[in-house]
Amino acid sequence: MQPTTRRLEPGEILFLAGMGGEEAYLVRRGEIAIYVTRDGQDVELGRAGPGKIVGEMALLDGRPRSAAARAITSTEVVVLPRRLVERELGHTPPIIRSMIEGYLHTIRQSNRNPGR
Repeated sequence: MQPTTRRLEPGEILFLAGMGGEEAYLVRRGEIAIYVTRDGQDVELGRAGPGKIVGEMALLDGRPRSAAARAITSTEVVVLPRRLVERELGHTPPIIRSMIEGYLHTIRQSNRNPGR
Protein backbone atom coordinates (compact mmCIF):
# COMPACT_ATOMS: atom_id res chain seq x y z
CA MET A 1 0.00 0.00 0.00
CA GLN A 2 1.45 3.32 -1.11
CA PRO A 3 0.82 6.63 0.65
CA THR A 4 -1.37 9.19 -1.12
CA THR A 5 -1.59 12.96 -0.73
CA ARG A 6 -4.43 15.16 0.44
CA ARG A 7 -4.81 18.93 0.08
CA LEU A 8 -6.56 21.12 2.64
CA GLU A 9 -7.65 24.74 2.49
CA PRO A 10 -7.19 27.11 5.45
CA GLY A 11 -9.73 26.22 8.16
CA GLU A 12 -10.44 22.76 6.74
CA ILE A 13 -10.61 19.98 9.35
CA LEU A 14 -8.22 17.05 8.88
CA PHE A 15 -9.75 15.04 11.75
CA LEU A 16 -11.80 15.55 14.91
CA ALA A 17 -11.29 14.39 18.48
CA GLY A 18 -13.12 11.13 19.12
CA MET A 19 -12.70 9.81 15.58
CA GLY A 20 -10.97 6.52 14.89
CA GLY A 21 -7.44 6.66 13.61
CA GLU A 22 -6.75 4.54 10.56
CA GLU A 23 -4.26 7.05 9.16
CA ALA A 24 -1.51 9.42 10.24
CA TYR A 25 -0.46 12.40 8.17
CA LEU A 26 2.96 13.74 7.21
CA VAL A 27 2.80 17.48 6.55
CA ARG A 28 4.46 18.09 3.21
CA ARG A 29 3.51 21.77 2.85
CA GLY A 30 1.61 24.26 5.03
CA GLU A 31 0.69 24.18 8.70
CA ILE A 32 -1.75 22.20 10.86
CA ALA A 33 -3.08 23.26 14.28
CA ILE A 34 -3.75 20.55 16.86
CA TYR A 35 -6.46 21.52 19.35
CA VAL A 36 -9.03 20.33 21.85
CA THR A 37 -12.38 21.96 22.61
CA ARG A 38 -13.03 22.77 26.27
CA ASP A 39 -16.14 24.62 27.46
CA GLY A 40 -16.98 25.54 23.87
CA GLN A 41 -13.56 27.08 23.22
CA ASP A 42 -10.77 25.67 21.05
CA VAL A 43 -7.51 25.31 22.99
CA GLU A 44 -4.52 24.98 20.68
CA LEU A 45 -2.03 22.35 21.81
CA GLY A 46 0.51 22.95 19.07
CA ARG A 47 1.20 23.31 15.38
CA ALA A 48 2.87 21.06 12.85
CA GLY A 49 4.63 22.18 9.70
CA PRO A 50 6.56 20.47 6.91
CA GLY A 51 8.22 17.23 7.98
CA LYS A 52 6.03 16.73 11.05
CA ILE A 53 3.50 13.92 11.51
CA VAL A 54 0.03 14.39 13.01
CA GLY A 55 -2.64 11.86 13.90
CA GLU A 56 -0.15 9.18 14.87
CA MET A 57 -1.38 8.57 18.40
CA ALA A 58 -4.73 7.01 17.45
CA LEU A 59 -3.05 5.03 14.72
CA LEU A 60 -0.41 3.65 17.12
CA ASP A 61 -2.59 2.77 20.11
CA GLY A 62 -5.95 2.10 18.44
CA ARG A 63 -7.82 4.53 20.69
CA PRO A 64 -10.01 7.40 19.46
CA ARG A 65 -8.24 10.63 18.56
CA SER A 66 -7.66 12.79 21.65
CA ALA A 67 -7.44 16.07 19.72
CA ALA A 68 -8.55 17.61 16.44
CA ALA A 69 -6.47 18.95 13.55
CA ARG A 70 -7.24 21.87 11.25
CA ALA A 71 -5.29 23.46 8.40
CA ILE A 72 -3.99 26.94 9.22
CA THR A 73 -2.71 27.61 5.70
CA SER A 74 -3.10 25.84 2.36
CA THR A 75 -1.70 22.48 3.30
CA GLU A 76 -0.67 19.23 1.67
CA VAL A 77 -0.27 16.05 3.69
CA VAL A 78 0.91 12.56 2.84
CA VAL A 79 -1.62 10.02 4.11
CA LEU A 80 0.10 7.20 6.03
CA PRO A 81 -2.27 4.21 6.30
CA ARG A 82 -2.22 1.95 9.35
CA ARG A 83 -0.88 -1.03 7.38
CA LEU A 84 2.13 0.93 6.18
CA VAL A 85 2.98 2.19 9.67
CA GLU A 86 2.42 -1.22 11.28
CA ARG A 87 4.73 -2.82 8.71
CA GLU A 88 7.48 -0.36 9.63
CA LEU A 89 6.86 -0.73 13.38
CA GLY A 90 7.23 -4.49 13.00
CA HIS A 91 10.99 -3.87 12.80
CA THR A 92 11.03 -1.92 16.08
CA PRO A 93 12.44 -3.65 19.19
CA PRO A 94 9.82 -4.41 21.89
CA ILE A 95 11.50 -2.08 24.41
CA ILE A 96 11.10 0.86 22.01
CA ARG A 97 7.44 -0.01 21.35
CA SER A 98 6.89 -0.08 25.12
CA MET A 99 8.45 3.37 25.46
CA ILE A 100 6.20 4.71 22.69
CA GLU A 101 3.12 3.33 24.48
CA GLY A 102 4.22 5.09 27.68
CA TYR A 103 4.67 8.40 25.85
CA LEU A 104 1.25 8.06 24.22
CA HIS A 105 -0.37 7.51 27.62
CA THR A 106 1.32 10.61 29.04
CA ILE A 107 0.29 12.78 26.08
CA ARG A 108 -3.31 11.59 26.23
CA GLN A 109 -3.43 12.50 29.93
CA SER A 110 -2.09 15.97 29.11
CA ASN A 111 -4.66 16.46 26.32
CA ARG A 112 -7.46 15.86 28.82
CA ASN A 113 -6.30 18.80 30.92
CA PRO A 114 -4.60 21.34 28.62
CA GLY A 115 -3.03 24.31 30.31
CA ARG A 116 -2.85 22.68 33.73
